[in-house]
Amino acid sequence: MAVVNSFILFREHQANFPDDLALHRTRDYSLAHFREEIDLCGFRDLCGFPEYDQPPQSDAMPVKQVPDLGKYRTVHVPMLSPDRKSCVVCLQKTKKCFKVQTYCSAPSCKNKFMHMTRKKNCFHIFHNTDEYDHTKHEEEDDDNDDDDDE
Repeated sequence: MAVVNSFILFREHQANFPDDLALHRTRDYSLAHFREEIDLCGFRDLCGFPEYDQPPQSDAMPVKQVPDLGKYRTVHVPMLSPDRKSCVVCLQKTKKCFKVQTYCSAPSCKNKFMHMTRKKNCFHIFHNTDEYDHTKHEEEDDDNDDDDDE
């Protein structure tokens, strides 16, 4: 619809400014020709925009720069399991066993299960805060690894 409206305005400009050489076209110039001309010259050229430019930055939300982690990077993605296991964060904090189905799929997390709901986001606590003692849990993992070998 915008192209059709632009074509109508173009025709009006041709009628209002017959001496303007930039508006001269052949007699059989149609909407199809107009569309083709827009495609050929490119919308950015038509509007005078540079071909490549930085997107505008919003002051409302500052952009957080992602640190360069090198060639290899681990992504922590919560996954849903058919099994239910104890939430590692709740177990450490309350010494109670709360069964959950969500776990972190990152290799460094060793498929640890944790809550991930609106009310209880142990996934966030585990990955983003100092509330969770990772060294304590690693010692427990080492103890569990020894049990598997027997």
